[in-house]
Amino acid sequence: MTISRISGAIMMAMLGTGYSAKQAGSKNVPALGVDHSSEFNQPASESSWTSLSVNTPNTKNSFFEPRTRDVSEFVSVAKAGEVLVNKIFQPGVSLSERRELTDAVLQDRVIGVRELPDGTVQRGEFVDGKLSGPNGSVVMPDGVRKKGLFKSGVLVRGMIRHRDGTIQRGTFVGGKLSGPHCSVDIPGKEFKEGVFRSGVLVKGVIQFPDGIVEEGTFKGEKLHGKDCSRKLRGVYAQIGNFKEGEIEKGMIRRATGEVSNGTFRHGLLHGKYCSLITADRRFYSGEFNLGKIVFGTMSSTKGEYQKGSFNNFLLDGVGGAL
Repeated sequence: MTISRISGAIMMAMLGTGYSAKQAGSKNVPALGVDHSSEFNQPASESSWTSLSVNTPNTKNSFFEPRTRDVSEFVSVAKAGEVLVNKIFQPGVSLSERRELTDAVLQDRVIGVRELPDGTVQRGEFVDGKLSGPNGSVVMPDGVRKKGLFKSGVLVRGMIRHRDGTIQRGTFVGGKLSGPHCSVDIPGKEFKEGVFRSGVLVKGVIQFPDGIVEEGTFKGEKLHGKDCSRKLRGVYAQIGNFKEGEIEKGMIRRATGEVSNGTFRHGLLHGKYCSLITADRRFYSGEFNLGKIVFGTMSSTKGEYQKGSFNNFLLDGVGGAL
């Protein structure tokens, strides 16, 4: 219905002349003052609207309830994009309510509930037939629930709760988390928080149920880059440069007191210029091969000192074993 026709309907009602569908220029427009509530109990061809309300400033926010006072007795909507005037000037309706209702109708903006043919239920403010504005919500047939700020029917900031309990929070682009201050909570598996790109964490923190915490930059949601860390309180810590989830250069500290510094392969010291402090306070420095020193020096708090080639932490097969 065009604004001019709606305005005409309102003016005719104000003059007390009555207004029929024929006068409105559309056979689908009901006459004012006639109860058409039974018509909207039938399935609509595109979508069904219920519990419509005017967008007033004095509102309360509820997750799955309309934000404002119900005024379904004043406005009926047959399908998306088609607003019908009904009983605007019933006795007992205050002037302020009439003004609010008129503004909503003329702007094609209402607040309420819409059920789509596939069973999806949308609640919130609708502009031009699409969910738009803050505090909107969507419940889908598969159990997925969305809540937050919508624009043209699409969630752009808020929360998505999946059927398995997974909760996504933050900003969304194309239905995927994108931007800073986003998070994903997967019950019993992991909690991710930080900067996301196309639904994937690229910088931030991942916490696992066993207490392991990974922090830094990620590639394919595996630690990748400089200044990253993997820690398990009281057990071990890996700090340094990572590649595809494995530390390459940095430091590993274990609960036994053992500390490794240098370059690593598969989590073991490997390469030149590495060092190892053992639990019994021996200090090894030199070249390592998969966790074992092959050439370098060993010193201890007891005054021991060895230099040369090592085999299984023994100096030329003579020194004391680790």
